[in-house]
Formats: sequence, C-alpha cells, structure tokens
Amino acid sequence: ECPGLAWADGVEGLGAIGGSIRLEQNEALVDLAALHGVAWVGVDFTIVGNGALPTAEAEALRDAIGMSDIGGIVTISGNAP
Repeated sequence: ECPGLAWADGVEGLGAIGGSIRLEQNEALVDLAALHGVAWVGVDFTIVGNGALPTAEAEALRDAIGMSDIGGIVTISGNAP
C-alpha cells in the first residue's frame, strides 16, 4: 500500500517476478504500462482498490502476462470503472 504511487515506473526491465504482483489501495495509481514487460508471475496477481486505475488497465496487464503464466490466484477488484 502506497497511497501516493501514481505509476509503476522503474520496473520496465522486469521479465519475470518470482513472487506476487500486489498493488492495493494506491489511490493515485493510474498506469501499469511499466509492468507490460513482465511475462511470468510465480505466485499471486492482485490489483485491488486502486481508485484511479481503470479496471481495464489491470485486466490488460493480466492478459499481457497470460493466465497460464501466473502461478497463483488472480484478483482484480475495486478499481476505477
């Protein structure tokens, strides 16, 4: 949880995440473009309660990674319409 986080900059070079992607309650987060290079997530994929982040943005990241390349539970809820 980081309420002032607006972008996920600085992670553009990540191709795989051995743990989880967990973005929760970041009211200023509007963009996940920096994470679109991730091709594999070892555990859970959670994007929840980010009031300014469009749900479609979270779903696009999930789809770019691919459900078969996410090793745990996928949860997307409570984000912007």
